[in-house]
Amino acid sequence: MSIDNLEDIRTAVLNYVDSNVTITVTNLLSAGTTINPGEGFSLKLNAANASAANGGIPLKNIVWWVSAQDETVFKLIVPDEPYVARSGLSKSSPKLTPGTQVDEMYIFPRAVDNYLGIGDTDSLTISCKAGSGSTGGACFIFAKVYASVDDAWLIPKDQDSITGGRYIEVVG
Repeated sequence: MSIDNLEDIRTAVLNYVDSNVTITVTNLLSAGTTINPGEGFSLKLNAANASAANGGIPLKNIVWWVSAQDETVFKLIVPDEPYVARSGLSKSSPKLTPGTQVDEMYIFPRAVDNYLGIGDTDSLTISCKAGSGSTGGACFIFAKVYASVDDAWLIPKDQDSITGGRYIEVVG
């Protein structure tokens, strides 16, 4: 994308996370090859940022959103430290109690894990529990990340110009 005016930068930033961060859900981990009613299992979520060759820029303030499509099929188990799970995207949204079962949550990593560099992939393992209904069922788990562009990287401060000079001769 070419930048013809400063408004283009805003548009590029608004579109970056949606267009350049790939979310995958992998590694269904359970006691066997199938999930039985009431059984616990885990899923691994991955967020991959674009590489430098593909125009990647670093992201900060990462928040994971995870949702079970049908809470009668399975529920998500709220993680404990070092994560904080909340009912909404805001840091002032109510905290969820670790170990409880929910159908949706926003997961705030600790500050040290809250950065997705250029070409980096971050992972998060989510514990789940199958519903207790004897008929079972199937549904999707949805995941995405919210993030802010690292503005200090995007717009560096205190940049210097090239050095200018002129030769001066003092005759004595």
